[in-house]
Amino acid sequence: MLDSLVNRGLVVIEFWATWCKPCIRELDTFKKLNKEVSPQDVTFVGINIDETRTRRNVPLMVKSRGWDFLILYDDDQKVAKLFQVQVIPCTFIIGKNREILYHCIGFRKGDEELLYKEIQSVIEKPEGLD
Repeated sequence: MLDSLVNRGLVVIEFWATWCKPCIRELDTFKKLNKEVSPQDVTFVGINIDETRTRRNVPLMVKSRGWDFLILYDDDQKVAKLFQVQVIPCTFIIGKNREILYHCIGFRKGDEELLYKEIQSVIEKPEGLD
């Protein structure tokens, strides 16, 4: 699935869980940024790593917070392991060539501005130029 998303443009991924307050604040930022950038340029994805006993809370949380971007489940945390996620929230920006362009662990006040600047700089930078 990631391949099809990356082929469309930039992909911003956050690994998160329902019990993680910084994760929720960052996903709220995704909601805001999702309205500010073109869906042709950026796809936002939240990859949930909750265990089975807390996973039932995900749909209600997504609906109540109005998150209108793609939410996926990493049941066995294979994707998290692939990305070497050890702490959440853990955010990645992935470019069309499948290269990780940005990586951030944690989320603090002000990080939303940093994330927006990173997204904008990648969108505005012509593909293949350094």
